[in-house]
Amino acid sequence: MLNRGYSSSDTPVESIWFYSEMERRGINPNKLTFPFLLKACASFLGLTAGRQIQVEVLKHGFDSDVYVGNNLIHLYGSCKKTYDARKMFDEMTDRNFVSWNSIMTALVENGLAQYGFVEEALQLFAKMMKESTVRPKYVTFLGVLCACSHTALVDDGYKYFHEMEKAHKIKPMIIHYRAMVDILGRACRLNEAYDFI
Repeated sequence: MLNRGYSSSDTPVESIWFYSEMERRGINPNKLTFPFLLKACASFLGLTAGRQIQVEVLKHGFDSDVYVGNNLIHLYGSCKKTYDARKMFDEMTDRNFVSWNSIMTALVENGLAQYGFVEEALQLFAKMMKESTVRPKYVTFLGVLCACSHTALVDDGYKYFHEMEKAHKIKPMIIHYRAMVDILGRACRLNEAYDFI
């Protein structure tokens, strides 16, 4: 539990020290140990430490744990290693809602500099809807709308915004309205953006 506390503290690097201390004392990690270590690495952008933790994950046989996988995707996305995040996602045998959202977020956030990543996030959303039992939530649609904003897909943005409530019964929040205004603003459709509010 100390590991969990350190990973969310102002000094997340302490969780790495704590893990080293556990090893030194011969205390075996469990499946809850590694997600918190990876979360800590992501928070201080500790890519090297994260890769070392991934080696420990493999060594202890937790590489197929969905929570470990999700945190590796988050780590690589936070450290702008989008290809590594996507590779981790593709290799996961079990995916949940967090898995899909983590990879889409990594692609959108890192795709701001490269158009292809944002487009890939939208393709993954379509794949999730078609091939997965995972259903989108409000945060999923936020990522999709951000992707539409950065690729000037105004019509798609409208479609996803309306689909959110009509098809998925998710009431848009202020943040979704902001995303739609951003989509319209970037497309220089300021009157529509004003009317949308």
